[in-house]
Amino acid sequence: MRASIGSEHESPIAAERILHPAVLLAVTALMLNDHLLKGLHPGLLTGKLSDVAGLVFFPVLLQGLWELALSVLRRPWRRSDRVLLVSTVLTGSAFACAKLTATGAELYRHLFGAVRGLPSALLALVEGDLSRLPVATLTRDPTDVLALPAVLVGVCLMRSAARGK
Repeated sequence: MRASIGSEHESPIAAERILHPAVLLAVTALMLNDHLLKGLHPGLLTGKLSDVAGLVFFPVLLQGLWELALSVLRRPWRRSDRVLLVSTVLTGSAFACAKLTATGAELYRHLFGAVRGLPSALLALVEGDLSRLPVATLTRDPTDVLALPAVLVGVCLMRSAARGK
């Protein structure tokens, strides 16, 4: 039997919280905004929409990856508000660091470039040609930190989903 999001009585399924409608909406908004809307209507709204959507989605993704890793390793795990809180703090801290510091921005550009272009990054590493590592784009805008409260949306949604089931 499939466990419900936040169920205390049934065994949870690793990373199932990623399927919460609000998280799926955030991912959809992020993708549409980055791949369509920013090109059609660049500006303040489309500039902040990706920030908000990413801050909603990413902590839940990190928690899901933690659960999947433990599950794959056949380690006992249970859904944890602590893991969600740590994921939220990491997400908010990394976002602020990338938006407010040159070092954080460079780290973001290289890390996410490598993740998005994983095959190319692996090939560049194997060949020892670090100049070919993919690099993501990032616009450093200190006003983007105004979106930081959105990082709490995932926590609130997951906690309310757990109480509601």
